Amino acid sequence: MKRDKTKETSLSRRTLGTVLAMVLPVMMLPVSCKNSKTSLKNSMTETSETATDTSITLRAEAFVQGRIHIYVSEAALQNIKMNDSGEISMSSLPARLTSVLKEIKATRVERLFPPSGKHEERSRQEGLHRWFIVTFDKGISPTKACEMMLSLPEVEQAEAIPEATMQIS
Repeated sequence: MKRDKTKETSLSRRTLGTVLAMVLPVMMLPVSCKNSKTSLKNSMTETSETATDTSITLRAEAFVQGRIHIYVSEAALQNIKMNDSGEISMSSLPARLTSVLKEIKATRVERLFPPSGKHEERSRQEGLHRWFIVTFDKGISPTKACEMMLSLPEVEQAEAIPEATMQIS
């Protein structure tokens, strides 16, 4: 019996697409330092393989170096000045926040969800304007940076960004 290569290739692509559709949303979820301090210590690995030898690995101990997400209080936003693209003027930040940013050698603070024009009101209702990306010295651990940020009353949440790898062979 002859196999139809076109159908086989199509099936492999469909399988790969299904696996990616199921695993990518999980990979995109940030790991919160605030709610998961114990899980940060545990190594968590998820691997999924298909007939085309595709594997996706997500390890909780591997974080993007030099970047974290923070969620600031509404009160902290009152004095913060930002440009049209959502980048923050470091001099407009509260003093305590500025001192921690200096300690982690932060180079940039910008909105995670940039201003969205006609949809900005809806973004604000959902609190998306309160999420920021902090870029800092890669020599400082993201989990340490999260802990330092969480010590501030202005910061309600701080999240290290998980690093996920995908290998297709």
